[in-house]
Amino acid sequence: MTAEHGLRGVVAEAGDRQVLWAVTVIIGAVVGLTFVFGFGNVLSLALRLGVPVWVAPLVAPTVDLSVLALWLPADTSPCAGRIGSSFSPLGDF
Repeated sequence: MTAEHGLRGVVAEAGDRQVLWAVTVIIGAVVGLTFVFGFGNVLSLALRLGVPVWVAPLVAPTVDLSVLALWLPADTSPCAGRIGSSFSPLGDF
């Protein structure tokens, strides 16, 4: 390996880190804004439905967290990578 090739690798790694950082920031912003808007919508709906003012802010985040709690196990389950005919409910028995 030459020094020039090694230098390109360092520059590529620095560029990869910048891209990773940018993607992480953008995803964080999208998730944060989604939570804020979802919180506002559920809070508004709860208040319109007559939920007491001190309970409505407690109910709003639970809706977002329940969606997250339903999504995470489905994403990390052993069946997540299986497609088509390779998945059968009784396939392991």
